[in-house]
Amino acid sequence: MKKNIVLLSGRDTYGIAEERKKWIQAFKERHSEMNIEHVSLSDIKNSWKNIEQNMLSSGLFADKRLFVISGGNEKRDKTTDFVEFFTRVFEVLPDDHFLLFSDLTERALDLVPLITRTWEVKKFDTLYNTTTWEKRFGNLDSRVISRVIDELRDQESVLEEWEINSQQSHLIASILEVLSIESLTIPITDASIDRAIGDLSGGKVFSLVDAIMASDTKKSLTLFSRISSGKSMYEFLPSFIGAMRNSLYAKYMQEHHISNPQIKINPFVLKKSQSARISYPKLRDFYHRLIEINIAYKSGKWMKDVELWRILEIELAIIWLKK
Repeated sequence: MKKNIVLLSGRDTYGIAEERKKWIQAFKERHSEMNIEHVSLSDIKNSWKNIEQNMLSSGLFADKRLFVISGGNEKRDKTTDFVEFFTRVFEVLPDDHFLLFSDLTERALDLVPLITRTWEVKKFDTLYNTTTWEKRFGNLDSRVISRVIDELRDQESVLEEWEINSQQSHLIASILEVLSIESLTIPITDASIDRAIGDLSGGKVFSLVDAIMASDTKKSLTLFSRISSGKSMYEFLPSFIGAMRNSLYAKYMQEHHISNPQIKINPFVLKKSQSARISYPKLRDFYHRLIEINIAYKSGKWMKDVELWRILEIELAIIWLKK
């Protein structure tokens, strides 16, 4: 098996990012940074001749070269055949040229079987392995790491496949990093773990949920405008629905005097949601509206510009909360 073509794959995106850094750093120290090139697969369509020539020609100041390859076709563009392109490249690739594949998008996954058949694949799938995270955050107590891992695993276990966060590994790392810094000055308690998970697991989405739960229409619209200007609704809506569903369930428990939740919900989120100003009926109607928007999107109904339509519908749903 050739060792100069490597695919980094798996759900542990943090582990993949760290491994990629190690490759780049080691190559830089041994062969100079000018012999490292980052290649986006989306560029192959228009520049395939130059990219192919680059990969197959010798470097100027060193024998060895590293190409870090990521990405895929654009969302609406399926025209570039990456398998055909790399089949040619793999056959004549010099032994001292290294191709490192990582962060392939869904529209580049046809490459995976091609690479797997002959070349090296490094799997990063130990997403909820406590030992893996103990090695990465050695200064944190194993009890703290274990509780964070267990909490996020339980939260994810109740999600639909389309709601699962593809960057869950980076989320775990962010939470552990916050707790690691906090542990330098104060002991880590269960409350501080819950707070870190609650604050970070939603990011900007959580801030928007907080504004909606506070019935602050102006702030909600402002936050949503910022999110929609930098994030596609395809990425945003599933996580937003998931966060709103947790808050709705917390309110449902409160409305129906349920003390023991049947669905795993973060204690910090539970307490914050139940103390929010918004009423259960209003929150229920808002959540149902989000589900209708998502179903209409999947069925291809209404406006042709689906992205613009969903933004408009969510804005209207937020405005209607004021009634």
